[in-house]
Amino acid sequence: MRQLPSAQTILEQAIRRAHEAGTERVNEVRLAVGELIALNEQTFRADWSALAEASVLVGAALHIRRIPAEFQCMACFNRYLPAGPEPACPNCGGVGAKVLAGEEFRLEEIR
Repeated sequence: MRQLPSAQTILEQAIRRAHEAGTERVNEVRLAVGELIALNEQTFRADWSALAEASVLVGAALHIRRIPAEFQCMACFNRYLPAGPEPACPNCGGVGAKVLAGEEFRLEEIR
């Protein structure tokens, strides 16, 4: 994942929420990121800090909550957590699956 554009998008959303709430300073920013999203957290945090410098987000703590992946088998409709790169269904061995969770990348909350 390209970290800088992602950080920029989330930062803009957080600034917009802060302005809508009429606040001049944000202390915390909480993100939800699915485990299927390739996120280099260290790079993301560095990009975030640089982008937040001249905004209401400067110095705000950044919390990232990882959301586990969950799939649903398209053959037997079993819900399961994938194990490894090939998400075969543990119930029937089927490889066609629908992603139910794990692809999220969103701003959850600012405080």
